Amino acid sequence: MQEVEDRSQSVGAGALRSLAFWALALTAMALFGVSVLAQPMADRRAALHRQAIEQARTDQLQQLADDLTVLQKALADDPEYVARRAREELGYRRSGERPLPFDVETTGLRIEPVAPVEKPMTRWECLCRGFERPVARSAAMVISVMALAAAMLLFDIPTRPRQTRA
Repeated sequence: MQEVEDRSQSVGAGALRSLAFWALALTAMALFGVSVLAQPMADRRAALHRQAIEQARTDQLQQLADDLTVLQKALADDPEYVARRAREELGYRRSGERPLPFDVETTGLRIEPVAPVEKPMTRWECLCRGFERPVARSAAMVISVMALAAAMLLFDIPTRPRQTRA
């Protein structure tokens, strides 16, 4: 009876040691993985930001090109439009016309800077952001390797129990 009780306690202690080993080992590996992936995640986020800025510029330039195409067609095909522009911008008048007593200010086509739409950071990006600095990344790597080594030394590497020959 005593022998069965001792065996159940040793099995429970072995399971607890195995659980402690795997908990510490998985935590160390996760820390190491996050510290390794932090820089690529930061580079990816910066590249996405630059891409969003360039896409906004491309959209602006496309809109400007479309506006200039419409203006070119109007200048080539619409004599009334040309006459109106000559009166408004250059001050030309037809015979018998009197200028208006106030100054009408017209604006030409301009490119206004557009801020790209920022996407919110994902949880993974928030987690990796803490490891962007080289000092933090290096410290996390060292701590994770030390934790893995400690898990191996303190709890032994779990293996299948050896069966004793009768």
